[in-house]
Amino acid sequence: MNRKTYSEMLKFNSFGDRLNYLKIDNKETFTARNSSFYKSKKWLMIREAVLKRDKGMDLGLEYIYGVALVHHINPITIEDVENDADCLYDMENLITTSAETTHNYIHYKNEEKYEERKANDTKLW
Repeated sequence: MNRKTYSEMLKFNSFGDRLNYLKIDNKETFTARNSSFYKSKKWLMIREAVLKRDKGMDLGLEYIYGVALVHHINPITIEDVENDADCLYDMENLITTSAETTHNYIHYKNEEKYEERKANDTKLW
């Protein structure tokens, strides 16, 4: 598996290209949102740093209307969480996304093509 990085993602100028770069092929990822990991002081500190770096913007480009989520670019595993692996806190492996749209697209919409938003576009995602 090729490791994707935040720095590599920044080379893409459009939201659609960044989104397609981040799409996950393997749907088996760690998704326990109620895990104690996501409540740990170490995670909350790195999460805050990522939100500041990305200025709270979706993939660093668009304003988020709703819940901002810090996403692991390369999927993490239960073993990563159990072993407190470095990949959990690596800024090159983290990006701010919209929880309702972008994050769900990255994980679950691999078969669909993303359509770039355009000026005066009033239809919902």
